Amino acid sequence: MLSQKEFYASTLFIAKQKIIKAYQDLPLVGAHCYGYCSQVLPGARWQGYTAGISTVGITGDGGIVDYLFIGNDRFFEDNVREQSFKQIWNNPNIFAFNRQFNKNKAGPNCLNCKHLKNFRGGCNSMSYSLTQKFNNNPYCFYSFEQNQLKA
Repeated sequence: MLSQKEFYASTLFIAKQKIIKAYQDLPLVGAHCYGYCSQVLPGARWQGYTAGISTVGITGDGGIVDYLFIGNDRFFEDNVREQSFKQIWNNPNIFAFNRQFNKNKAGPNCLNCKHLKNFRGGCNSMSYSLTQKFNNNPYCFYSFEQNQLKA
């Protein structure tokens, strides 16, 4: 697992390569968990965690998950082998953690952040992997930069 500093440095590398190399020469991009809320990185725009809002993961066996990299079948919401994707997607209770986001359920890394309403604690795959809690990503660039700029 990368440390927070290593994770940030890898994003600086990606940003630098995007500036040096034309996209068609080297299509290097970071995953959606890279760079959101950064005040330093160029082009670090993120629209928030989109699981259940505009994206979904479907596993090889038909499981519906918020994000394929979450890697834990207890987060399966449903299965396309049991009912249609349209029925699953239109179920108002699916992805409740994101569709019915409650800022009071955010973890301590994000609870008092000014970006919480829009970004909902960042990438939940990162958040859960690192803290065993959703809406609590400790690798948030906004937080990292705030702490580094104070140092």
